[in-house]
Amino acid sequence: MESKMDLLHGSGVQVVRYLQTHYRSSQDWFVFISHAADLRSTFCIFFPIWFHLCEAVGIRLIWVAVIGDWLNLVLKWVLSGQRPYWWVHETLYYRNTSVPAIEQFPITCETGPGSPSGHAMGSAGVYYVMVTALVTLFLQKQPPSFRTRCLRGALWVTFWGVQICVCLSRIFLAAHFPHQVIIGVISDGNPGVGGLESKDYLKWIDALKLGNGNCVHEFPSRLRSFEFRVGRVAVHETPRFSTFMEL
Repeated sequence: MESKMDLLHGSGVQVVRYLQTHYRSSQDWFVFISHAADLRSTFCIFFPIWFHLCEAVGIRLIWVAVIGDWLNLVLKWVLSGQRPYWWVHETLYYRNTSVPAIEQFPITCETGPGSPSGHAMGSAGVYYVMVTALVTLFLQKQPPSFRTRCLRGALWVTFWGVQICVCLSRIFLAAHFPHQVIIGVISDGNPGVGGLESKDYLKWIDALKLGNGNCVHEFPSRLRSFEFRVGRVAVHETPRFSTFMEL
């Protein structure tokens, strides 16, 4: 079993080296994606915006983020996966050959268990909530047409594009092996493989239902209100504290 894992890890290290060698010019982009995929973005950016635009989506977003983060910690404790940058310096897999040169970055220095990837797991769950919310808000009352199919397809292409960027970012930074980011996406973002967005999981969160349609009717007015408040901040006006609390 250990030899099979070493072979899997060795293959993953080759993928890390390939990305770092051939996509060196994209380093700043990968670092940005890794920072943006952190759950702090959900708590500080996505949740306030969505809670203002549609309270039900905001609540669902925060629940998925919190429970997903907890589940990720449990799975890391159970699986206890290796990290690429540290594994190459500790393993005996390269005892007869030279150790591959893997570059280290400031956010590479994560010494905890690496499987599954928390960034991949969190972004999959969070973006799944936002994409399904957008589909519900804009398409649920629209009759089927070529335009709606294209819009729905564009939203899901965006979702998977974000997941691919997050996975490549974590591999490029030598924070995770490829199989760890794949496990992360599947465990939190796939409703058919025990993801947090499964129907059984959402049944007991009554506050997360979108079926009453209130969000659909109130979305345009809430969006205009939000734009107005952002504009006030942009021109250096100081809104009342209650205005910030409403966000």
